[in-house]
Amino acid sequence: MHKKILSFIFVSIFIIKLTGQDASQFYKYKRALGINVTNILGNVFSLNPSNTTSPYSISFRKMGTKGGLRTGLDFLYKTSEGSSFSTISASNIQGQMFASIGYEWYLPIQKRFLFAYGFDVLGSFRRDKTVSSAVDTNFNVITFTSNLTGFSVGSGPVLRFEFKVSDRMYLSTESSLYVIYSQSSRKFDDGLISSTDFKSKSLNAELALPQTLFIQIAF
Repeated sequence: MHKKILSFIFVSIFIIKLTGQDASQFYKYKRALGINVTNILGNVFSLNPSNTTSPYSISFRKMGTKGGLRTGLDFLYKTSEGSSFSTISASNIQGQMFASIGYEWYLPIQKRFLFAYGFDVLGSFRRDKTVSSAVDTNFNVITFTSNLTGFSVGSGPVLRFEFKVSDRMYLSTESSLYVIYSQSSRKFDDGLISSTDFKSKSLNAELALPQTLFIQIAF
């Protein structure tokens, strides 16, 4: 794992020293909307895409002559309710949002292939709340609440490889090395005693290999 990270850093430093090349013949249109189709293809071809590590599902890019703006977005909102032998009722609400913005430079390889290198800045926010009710030995109803909130910020280099299907459609995959700082807080409350607050902080380097596939539609 450490060898992969060091190799990625050395390759990134070497490539960033280069300057972007003219890609006006590669991109006829100057904007592109991308969708992560890795899970869709995995279901169609009975593959297992669960180990993919792309942080976003939707991308938007604005292409220039030698480089362009790149952004990514992902969000989740889910609710559930239920009951069991040990609880009267339980409900859960999950929400998460990820966004990134960066810039990349182009290195056209040939008529239908392009290599890009760039740098991203990213952030995310997470909220997870669970409320459950149970009956104790004295037949009193006790309500338990668990509330998790957290955020992450980071940045790092990204490498992208793209194949031109037509002037309107492109296929791309990418690899990134993000250094991410995360902070979270979880509170527990059973309605009888004061709530307990657990806080955590972390700083990680996360290497994502090119395991995802994006379809880019230009306009």
